[in-house]
Amino acid sequence: MDNMKKLLPLIALLLCSAIGFSQTGSLLLSQNFTGVALGNLTTANGGWTNQAASGFVQVSMNSTPLLYGGYTSGSTYISTVNAAGLDNPYKTFIGATTITATDASIYYSFVVRVGSSAGVVTANASTAAALSLRSSTGANVASFFIGKTGSNLKFGVNKTGTTGATFGSNFNFATVYLIVIRYDFVAGAGNDNVYMWVNPSLASEPATGTADASVIGGTDPTTPGTDAIAAFQVDQAASSATADFDAFKAAYGTGGVSVAANSAFAWAQLSPAGGPLAIKIDYFNASKGTNINTLNWSAECSSPQATFEIERSADGKNFTTINSITASQARCALPFSYDDASPLAGTNFYRIKMVDIDGRISYTAIVKVGSQQKDIQLVSVLPNPVSKTAQLSIATTKKDNVQLSVVSLEGKVMYKKSIQVQSGSSIVNLEIANLAPGTYFINGVFGDGQTNSIKFIKQ
Repeated sequence: MDNMKKLLPLIALLLCSAIGFSQTGSLLLSQNFTGVALGNLTTANGGWTNQAASGFVQVSMNSTPLLYGGYTSGSTYISTVNAAGLDNPYKTFIGATTITATDASIYYSFVVRVGSSAGVVTANASTAAALSLRSSTGANVASFFIGKTGSNLKFGVNKTGTTGATFGSNFNFATVYLIVIRYDFVAGAGNDNVYMWVNPSLASEPATGTADASVIGGTDPTTPGTDAIAAFQVDQAASSATADFDAFKAAYGTGGVSVAANSAFAWAQLSPAGGPLAIKIDYFNASKGTNINTLNWSAECSSPQATFEIERSADGKNFTTINSITASQARCALPFSYDDASPLAGTNFYRIKMVDIDGRISYTAIVKVGSQQKDIQLVSVLPNPVSKTAQLSIATTKKDNVQLSVVSLEGKVMYKKSIQVQSGSSIVNLEIANLAPGTYFINGVFGDGQTNSIKFIKQ
């Protein structure tokens, strides 16, 4: 009994320590813009709080959504403008969660595309923020910046404020990039740190030493115990950037025995790589006939049931469902075909919305059937850069056999595939996960000897 009494204080201390180091965290934000109506991003349309009555961020769509291999995004996205007096909307975290500015790490991630240098200012201390975490007092925390140096695109980050960014490497315009930002709240004044990675591997938490830009120490943006991080904000300003964004995610971890423990927990909650798609498209093509357009596709389904909603558009932006096919997993093993017997006059754009048994949604790339198809060509590679699966778009005026090869800059053939395409526009998946990072060409040789090439980047 005496020994037990002596152990009680130690047991109590251990219990208190365990309680003190109880780690918590959760997903704070997860939004791609599929299903949000085109037009103004508002409280009613998307659930974002507006800070101005005009100059809204726009929900947009075109034939090239922001696709990045291994990261889940949608078919629509938002577009910001480099101009003064516009809206800076913000979205509160899931469940109105707030993160006290002590002993916590926050990750946020997204995809971004900057179409050209025209709407981008020079990267310097006056460049304005494009995105940020928002504190309960409205302060900008862990801000993301877009700038340029000559013909090069630059991304930057800062701990606090809407200017004063630290910029990283040079990048290319008209390219989709994955951005990951981490903010560590560290006890004491001037100890917080922020890191930014561009196109990091999603297989594991990125190391701080590999960050493209970072700010270590310096003035902290919040008052510990007073301020809290409560929302995610999109910023538009005259010194900001005209850009497209999609697939915002944010998560936090707190209560760990170290900053590393907090960040590892936050990364696990963020889960940026997502899960494998339950429905994977093998190919999708559309061909023009006499007063009829024929769509053909094949899919692999791990879901017990799959629904394929065929959507059509006159402009490649605004789509309407024209037919729906629900198939069992066994039926998915067979090819699908659909005849559009009443196509629109002129050019028709098609895509397929795929819905699994749990309601998860994914889309094919968009194929185009013109009133007149002229050339045989390799049209595009999506996403680009690509990490695992490249979606190659091929346009041809006739049914043809095509020999595809992936070739390095040194001329070495790395991959070959023989396919048959229908007249019109076709999408072919190329699995290139085993290629080393670098620049490659896809060469196509058609049955009549015509050749065509297209360049892509393997990350």
